[in-house]
Amino acid sequence: MYNYNYEQKQIVLTNILGSFLQLDETEQKLLAETCHVQLFTYNEIIELSARPSDSLYFMVSGLVACRTFAREAEEVDYLQFYKQGQCFLSLDSFSSQEKLNLELVAFDGEVTLVKIPSKILMLLRERSRSFEMFLFLELKAQLERMLIFELYCYQLFAKNRVIASLCYLALFYGQDQHNGWICLPHKLTRGILASFARTSRSSVTEVLTQLVAENLALTGRYKMLLDKNFVLEQFEGFYFRDF
Repeated sequence: MYNYNYEQKQIVLTNILGSFLQLDETEQKLLAETCHVQLFTYNEIIELSARPSDSLYFMVSGLVACRTFAREAEEVDYLQFYKQGQCFLSLDSFSSQEKLNLELVAFDGEVTLVKIPSKILMLLRERSRSFEMFLFLELKAQLERMLIFELYCYQLFAKNRVIASLCYLALFYGQDQHNGWICLPHKLTRGILASFARTSRSSVTEVLTQLVAENLALTGRYKMLLDKNFVLEQFEGFYFRDF
């Protein structure tokens, strides 16, 4: 982990955060003086504050994965992902079981995070209506999106869960190639996809083989692409485009 100095923080906040949070010059200066901007490399664990209300973490760049690790079974389950422009609070309150560890890791390339202390968070919410609305709408959208996905995806049979998971990850965390294809995160392996879809790796392989045969997917070394129209059709009527 690398901590940005004051000058580096100002550049990040002025050039990137300002466009998301719409803070004025005074508020950006306050944020630059009190927040922490940190850089994480691939697979590095992101340490969070112990109390859920202690800090707000804002994603400036990269992709973060939220996963659990069961010590006895030595299994890792991937639960959710966070990308540029999203934010989250401490996740410690969700890890109440002794044998279940919840952690955030830098998933795809380098991750830049802004940590806003609770006192400054409260002050910004009081002073900036736009910041308050951003925070409310962002957390609300995350919760609704996760609930809709869980209600829709996890009620399906295994093969359909794989397709739904692929399309969900492509829609929200993939990169539009502007040629009719969406590239999924490069570090997304078949094992991770199986974990996220709550199914077996063999089911994932079977589905991908079928999609490739139908020219709806392309696979290669560290690369998975899905047909854009196919992705959008899967979620027609499930309100995902609203997010």
